[in-house]
Amino acid sequence: MQHYLEKFNNLYKEAKSIDIRIFNENPFTIKRVRYNQGGDVCHCLENSNEATQKVKDGWEKIECTPECSYRQKDKNGKTACRRIGWLKFLIPSVSMERIFLMRIAGQKSIDRLDNYFKFQQSQGKSLVGDYTIYLKQEEQSNTFAKTFNNYVLDIFNKEEFNSNKPIPKIISNDEISSTTNNQKINVKVEKQEQVIPSSSTIIASNIENSDTKKQVSKSQEKKKAVTKEKVPKSKEKKSVKKQSKTSSKCENENLNNCYALLRTFKENLTNKQGETKEYLIR
Repeated sequence: MQHYLEKFNNLYKEAKSIDIRIFNENPFTIKRVRYNQGGDVCHCLENSNEATQKVKDGWEKIECTPECSYRQKDKNGKTACRRIGWLKFLIPSVSMERIFLMRIAGQKSIDRLDNYFKFQQSQGKSLVGDYTIYLKQEEQSNTFAKTFNNYVLDIFNKEEFNSNKPIPKIISNDEISSTTNNQKINVKVEKQEQVIPSSSTIIASNIENSDTKKQVSKSQEKKKAVTKEKVPKSKEKKSVKKQSKTSSKCENENLNNCYALLRTFKENLTNKQGETKEYLIR
């Protein structure tokens, strides 16, 4: 046994984690134990109503109930009968022929391991496999609301947290919408790539497009002419005034010469002296 102890110290001395292997479906046991100066004087399984108490002649069976005086908390919030956890496992790096037992006295650590194993069993999973048990520092408070930083024992399955397996990514709503859009675009591109038109079909399609554009432009011109006919006279006068004001400006920037159309007419006017003359009015 000294050989295994030396090997264990060489590998895990002052380490905060140990790689273990659980070999059956009941690796964790919780007991209630009461000690005195001579050691264990009473113990029972956590969910059992029967305990074993030490007497002068040996051990005897007694009833164990939650109303037992040794299970009641004192002024410091502690009980004389405390829960003790026992975890049994193998350490492959040390030996596959020796079973190791770990005594766990921390109540938080006991609850952590017990809840983990019960949760795995409730999902129908086997507990046999490779695990890592480790210590992590957590802030805890006692019955007097005082806080302490204590080390708590925790465990995880190495197969579930294998670094070689990709970690599933949490996709947000924006990423979901972007992926769906990309899928739609990819489907359209694949459909277009399935039918590749020849050069003659491309030219024909271009001609058809040009013809359709001409037809659309003609229809648009007809619509403009119809709308001009429907415009009331008041609006026509305003448009003529605006055209006369802006007629000096060239609408097309590409033209080099611009012309303005002026309307003139002749009219006979009589002055104060009674003379009539013909004037050119614009």
